[in-house]
Amino acid sequence: MYKIRGKITEIKNEEIESKAGETFEKLLVTIRELDSDFEHHHQFEIFGKENIQLQKDNVVEDSIVNIEFYIKSREWNDRWFNALMIKNISIENQEDIF
Repeated sequence: MYKIRGKITEIKNEEIESKAGETFEKLLVTIRELDSDFEHHHQFEIFGKENIQLQKDNVVEDSIVNIEFYIKSREWNDRWFNALMIKNISIENQEDIF
């Protein structure tokens, strides 16, 4: 498990339709890393309606968050594709947004 701290700069909701006709939902969360001397931006995924519902209260644009994530990789046509998957996300100063 990896950890990162950053400010949420963008949130996108996507629906994906499988070949079998099933619809899946994923939330794309882009952050600007705060604990670096460089301006790194990273995009993370929360996959599945249940996972999105569990984390939705902590995904607020412009909030500073701590993210626990893992890296998901797969090979397709001799190329590798990686995704940063959110396991847990928490707002650093939750009282500041309410």
